[in-house]
Amino acid sequence: MTINTPIRLGQLLLLVLLFLTGISVQAAPTDKPPFYRLQINGSTTYLLGSIHVGKADMYPMASVIERKLEDADGIVLEVLLEQANMVDLVQRYGMGAQDIDRELLNKRQAFCKNYATQCASIPYLKAWMQASVITMIRFGEQGLTPEYGVETWVSANYPEHKRYQLESTEFQFQLFSGLSNELQQLMLQDALEADEQELSALVEVWRSGNEADFLELIEDGFSNNRELMDAVLTERNYGMAAELSRLLDSNKQQKLVVIVGAAHLVGPESLPDIFKKRGAIVSSCWKVDC
Repeated sequence: MTINTPIRLGQLLLLVLLFLTGISVQAAPTDKPPFYRLQINGSTTYLLGSIHVGKADMYPMASVIERKLEDADGIVLEVLLEQANMVDLVQRYGMGAQDIDRELLNKRQAFCKNYATQCASIPYLKAWMQASVITMIRFGEQGLTPEYGVETWVSANYPEHKRYQLESTEFQFQLFSGLSNELQQLMLQDALEADEQELSALVEVWRSGNEADFLELIEDGFSNNRELMDAVLTERNYGMAAELSRLLDSNKQQKLVVIVGAAHLVGPESLPDIFKKRGAIVSSCWKVDC
């Protein structure tokens, strides 16, 4: 698949953190999201690239993924939301007055005319949090909810599994809150302006399993800002790899499935690449029999 629709930087910021933008279409068993087998130090672990909102018709997932989930002893997620005090985090990292361009304010006002209740808190939020709220409203327009995001669905359907986290919700809030005002406004602008074609392109790449297309999407989005890519993606990959290594060392007898945003699993300095360089055998489950 050739990507003809430009993916803007603000959307990439949402993609690589908590709000991977996307639209579900039909028949999840035929989808091929990034899915890898990681063999290191005598243990075998599976890495699944997720999207964080979805629809009921995304499930069940491909049979090889469902089998590994059924056989797993534990599930490793980016964050365990139930451990976070969300009210406190929003107050500390999501609220506060910021200078926002007048034209952008007008666009936000026009959007919120149809969503008075959902937008009630927006004037009190930082621009990155405004972008997150608006993005979730737009997901809702298309029947997409966090309830059917991959991590949430797996947690609800495999409650017997132990669960671990690679980061923390506070870390992710700090990361976005620390972005410059300019970048936060870019996120808000893209949340307001993104159209269905742009959103569809993101999900089609996830569904296709085409690593080259996914990498192209990420590199194009960050083409003019390597420093930002390092902060929101590359450095986090190394942090996740360190925490996953710790988990693997302390849970050698457990079969684990790791579920993280798909952008963390493709390209140089992704989780698979980092572990390969450390001597692991990493195989795509769409290319070998897992």
